[in-house]
Amino acid sequence: MGVRFSLGVLIKFSNMENIKVKDEEIIVPCDDSVNELFICQCNNVEHQLIFSYFSDDEDKDVYVSVHLSPDSFWKRIWNSIKYIFGYRCMFGHFDEFIFKKQDAGKLQRVVDFLKS
Repeated sequence: MGVRFSLGVLIKFSNMENIKVKDEEIIVPCDDSVNELFICQCNNVEHQLIFSYFSDDEDKDVYVSVHLSPDSFWKRIWNSIKYIFGYRCMFGHFDEFIFKKQDAGKLQRVVDFLKS
């Protein structure tokens, strides 16, 4: 994981050998980032959460990445047409995630970070 900057931004770093340029972006590795991966108890890899945070972050921000199940092309077109015309499902759009007992330690580390 790294921090991404556009090439139009002037950046000055003391350690330049780890910086990579890919697809017109400068990627700066961050050694203080923490990522905790959780896979649902049903063991379906489409049900996964990634909690990410920086260990030295003063604001204690935690980012959660959620894997969204892809639909077929035509299903996405149909959903976009409904969205354009303001359709809303009365129940919302939900999926579920069941934490495993062995993930309690990883989840506790995230909670401890937020509390500190």
